[in-house]
Amino acid sequence: MATDLAVFPIWKKDWIQGYGTEQRPIIVSCVQGNRKLQIGDKVKISYHRGLDFALPVGTVLQAPEYCLVAEVNTNKKKPEGIYLRLLFPAQFPNNGGMGSSYVGKGFALGQKLFRHRIAEQSIQNGDYIEVWLMHLNEVYANVKKGEWLKAKTPIATTGNTGYSTGPHLHIQIGLAGSGKWLMPAQFMSQCSFALSENDKKYQSAYDQQVAPYSWPFSAKFAYRPEQDNEDFITNAEWRMKYLWRSELRVPPELKLPYSNNKTEPVKIEVTEPKNATATSDFLPGIWQIIKIIVDDNVAFRQVFDATITNSTGSLLNWFNKVCQKPFVEFMGDTWGDQYYFIARRPPFDAAAVRDAYADALYSNNGYLSIHPNKVLNTSLTWSVNTAYSWYRLGARVGFNNDDDIGQIPAVFFPEMAALFGSRVCNVQSNYVNLIADGKSAIHNQDKEIADVTKANVLRSHYRCLLDLKYLIESTIYVPFTRQGTITLYGDRRIKRGSWVYFVPTRELYYVEQVSNTFKSVGESIQRTTSLQVSHGMFVRNINSAWRNGEYDKNLPYSYFDIVDFGDQTAWKDIGTTDSKGYPNELFKFVANFKIRKEVLDYFWSKKQVLETRTNLYMTEEEIDDEG
Repeated sequence: MATDLAVFPIWKKDWIQGYGTEQRPIIVSCVQGNRKLQIGDKVKISYHRGLDFALPVGTVLQAPEYCLVAEVNTNKKKPEGIYLRLLFPAQFPNNGGMGSSYVGKGFALGQKLFRHRIAEQSIQNGDYIEVWLMHLNEVYANVKKGEWLKAKTPIATTGNTGYSTGPHLHIQIGLAGSGKWLMPAQFMSQCSFALSENDKKYQSAYDQQVAPYSWPFSAKFAYRPEQDNEDFITNAEWRMKYLWRSELRVPPELKLPYSNNKTEPVKIEVTEPKNATATSDFLPGIWQIIKIIVDDNVAFRQVFDATITNSTGSLLNWFNKVCQKPFVEFMGDTWGDQYYFIARRPPFDAAAVRDAYADALYSNNGYLSIHPNKVLNTSLTWSVNTAYSWYRLGARVGFNNDDDIGQIPAVFFPEMAALFGSRVCNVQSNYVNLIADGKSAIHNQDKEIADVTKANVLRSHYRCLLDLKYLIESTIYVPFTRQGTITLYGDRRIKRGSWVYFVPTRELYYVEQVSNTFKSVGESIQRTTSLQVSHGMFVRNINSAWRNGEYDKNLPYSYFDIVDFGDQTAWKDIGTTDSKGYPNELFKFVANFKIRKEVLDYFWSKKQVLETRTNLYMTEEEIDDEG
C-alpha cells in the first residue's frame, strides 16, 4: 500500500546528455494543458500530458535514477512513436537520516541485494512513478522489459518518430494508482530550462510548470506557504535532493493557445559552441579513431592568452595552454576501441570524489578493486607539500589587461599555519569567467545596458567565488592523504585519470600515471602494472558527517568537513555592486570561511587510520558481490 512517507530523488542533472546547463538549457517547446492538435488534415482538442523538449535527433538519454523497464515499444507508426515506459520506485528515510535508502550513498555498505528487494517491494506496494519517454529514435539493446537500470545507464536517443511535427522528446509522468499526471520539471530541478522564442504563447503556463524548478532555482520553493518555517529552512538542502510523495505537484487546468498549426518547433535553438560536448559522429581521417570529451564544468571557460593564436609547435602544447591546472585537467588514453582526449575539471572536490566513491560501491563504470593477492609491492607515504595556510585567486572579468579581479580577498587559515607554517597557494587564472565581456559598460548612459552589465559582473564574481571554493576544497585535505606507487600483476584495465579501490587498506586512490611492462622469462611471461597514485582517502571518511550544521556522532569526520564555507545558498544572490562594479557581499561570504578545529585535529592526529567503526567497512566478499 502506498504511503506518504515515501520520497523520490531529484534526477541526475546530465541525464539528457549535453543539455541542462545554464549555458545550454533544455528548450521547452510545449507545456501541459488542453491544446488543439493537428495531425494531417485532422484537428482535435486533446490534453497534453507532459512537456515537450526541442532536442536534435540522436541526443543521448541516460537513466536519471534507479528504475525498472516496464515497456519498450519500437513501432514507429504508433502515435507515440518509439517510446519507453520506466518505473521509478520510492525511497524511504532510515533512522531519521533523510534519503538513506536502497540506492543511497550512505554507509549501509554491502547491502546491494537488500536494497534491490526494497525497490521491488516499492513497485509491488504502488510506491512508484511511471515515466514515458516518447518519439525516440532508438532504444539501446541493453534496455529490455523487466530489467533494472542503474542511474546514468545510456538507454535511448531522441528522435522524431510517431505523430511528431519536429525533433523533440515528450516526457510525461504519472503517479501510480492516483490517475494524476505530474509536472516533470519538479524531478529535474538540477537542470536549467528555457522557453523557445517561437513559443512565448506558453509563457504563463511555463511560469507555473517549469520556471520555479529551473536551475538556478532561487524561486523553486516560492509557491510553498511554509517556506518561512524553521524546519523547512533547516532541511532546505535535503529538499533540493528529494521530494516527499505528498508534495508531488500536478499542473493547473490550462487551455493552451494555438497558432500556425504547429505543436513543436522544428528549429533547435543552441547557444553553446559546436563540439563543446562529446558526440558519436565520426570525423574524416585520423579523427575516426579519436574522441574528444569535454566536461560541462570547463566547456565554456575562455582563455586570456594571446599566444594560443600562434599555430607553431605541437598540438599537445597547444592543448596544455588552453587546459590549465588547477581548474582544467587534460589527458589522453585508450578507452575501448578508440583514443580519447579528455578535458575536465580535476575530480578532487567533494562532489567529484563522492561520485567516484558511489561508483566504487554501486557500479563497474571506471572503477576497479585491487585485492591483496594482486599486489607485488607498494610505496605509499604522507606528504605536506600542498599544506597551504593562505589561498589567493587572481581571476579575470574581461579581456583587457586591467580587468583582473583584485577585490577577491585572500583567505588565511591560522590553524593550518600553526601546523605547517605559512604556505601560500597563489593561483593566477588565465580564464575569463564572464561569457559576455562588458565591465567597462557599467556606467553606460543606457540604463538597460548598465543593468545587464552589472548582472554579468555579479555572475562573474559568483563563478570566481566557486573557483576559490574549489581551490580550497580540493587541496586542504591532501596533507592527510597518501600518495606513491602500487605495483601489481599486470592489469591493463586501469587507466590514468581513474579511481581504484585499494582493498588491503580500504583506501580510494586517484591514478596519476600508469606503466605496463611485458617480459618473457624462459617459458613464462611476466606482466606488471605500476601505478603512480595520489589522494589516498579512507572510504569511511569520504561522506560528510555534518547534518544541518551539527556533527552526527554515529559517523566519522570527512575530509571535506575540514572547512566550513558558511551559508552557500546565499551565494547565488551575491548582492549589489559598488561604484566600481564589485559586489558588496563578496567580502562577507569569504570572511565566513573557517576551519572546523575538531575535524582538523582528527586528521592531524591520524585518527582516520584507526578502524574504530568496523561496521562501516566492506569485506572482500561484499566487494566481490558489488562487482
